[in-house]
Amino acid sequence: PPRSTLFPYTTLSDLHIVIYVGSVSTDMQPDHLFACFTRPALKEKSLLVLSKDYEPLRDLYNAFPNIIFKGPVPQEEVNRYIRQSSFAINYKPDVAPHNEQTSTKFLEYAACRIPVISTDFSWMRKFQQQYGGNYFYLSKDLSNLSWENASNFQYSFPDLSEWTWEKQIRGSGVLEFLGLSPADRA
Repeated sequence: PPRSTLFPYTTLSDLHIVIYVGSVSTDMQPDHLFACFTRPALKEKSLLVLSKDYEPLRDLYNAFPNIIFKGPVPQEEVNRYIRQSSFAINYKPDVAPHNEQTSTKFLEYAACRIPVISTDFSWMRKFQQQYGGNYFYLSKDLSNLSWENASNFQYSFPDLSEWTWEKQIRGSGVLEFLGLSPADRA
């Protein structure tokens, strides 16, 4: 089996990695998620956190070698880490503005075709309704987060054909706002 570049002494088939990419600021409440990997249901699985400014959390979880902090990581390397993971976590508190913003990390996970575990919030439900896919939604208290539950879930991936930069810019209305004629917009 191929060797992992994340953990060079482990084969990819042996890895049980869940990845979280993004902010670990206190308003994102990452400690709720990270604490799950200290409990019996997940303490034998690895959580890879790609972020920056994570030192206080790294110190808090220092006794748990399965919680790995790395970063900042160059953007061109992020997808490599995502693709080497078993699952990706799209974790956001279900409060404004987080629950209404476009979840760019989710889009990155979906583009990598990695099964997504997500907080249940309105933007995700609207996205799923419009573009498809099937995602494992976390309960508010995270009590359903276990390797067994995540592994037994039937995931599917969304249609991302409308999520190109060109289509998003055209659909935003910014070109009309700038007064560009249709010929200028072609």
